[in-house]
Amino acid sequence: MHAQLATVLALSAALPRIGCGDAPSGDRPACASGPSQPQSQWFLAGEDPKDYAIASDPLVTESGDPTETLRATASEPSNFGAVMQTVGPAAFLGQRLTFRAVVKTDDIAQEAGMWMRVDGPKDEGVLAFYNMSDQPLIGTEDWTPHEVTLDVAPEAESVSFGLWLDGAGQVWLDEVQLVSCEPATESAADAGLADAAPNAEVE
Repeated sequence: MHAQLATVLALSAALPRIGCGDAPSGDRPACASGPSQPQSQWFLAGEDPKDYAIASDPLVTESGDPTETLRATASEPSNFGAVMQTVGPAAFLGQRLTFRAVVKTDDIAQEAGMWMRVDGPKDEGVLAFYNMSDQPLIGTEDWTPHEVTLDVAPEAESVSFGLWLDGAGQVWLDEVQLVSCEPATESAADAGLADAAPNAEVE
């Protein structure tokens, strides 16, 4: 299997499908049914999350507000970790949704990236997914804007988004937004991806 395709499939399968209210108390993702701002409730996920940690960082920031950071706690993590939120799709159904943020990286040994996934009913599974595996973040880079865009099908039941890290290093997210900009199109849905791209603003 092509390495890039294998990475996409592994990441999509390992990131949990969580509906509004399904997460354990204290780790519950923000759930928004309209154009309101999700709560800052990021949580740790991934293929092997024990090798990673997340935190709110008030010191390393582009906007002046606390950022969300994901870092490896093992010198050689066995697999990837992720920080994520899940929101209800009601405000975005039939729309094209963009997850925007500025990202800072420090000494990424392998790769990292922003990601977003649209889940449908359980019998349909993942409707759309993209994780920047074709243009990953590597090494050390100051604050840089990135975005991921997907179409939210009318039958969607949740939208999940966040940042993944595979290997040693640390990444930060700031100025996160969810922006619905125009109706979904068949061509965009077929492509399933967009430009290289915690508390998210919804427009």
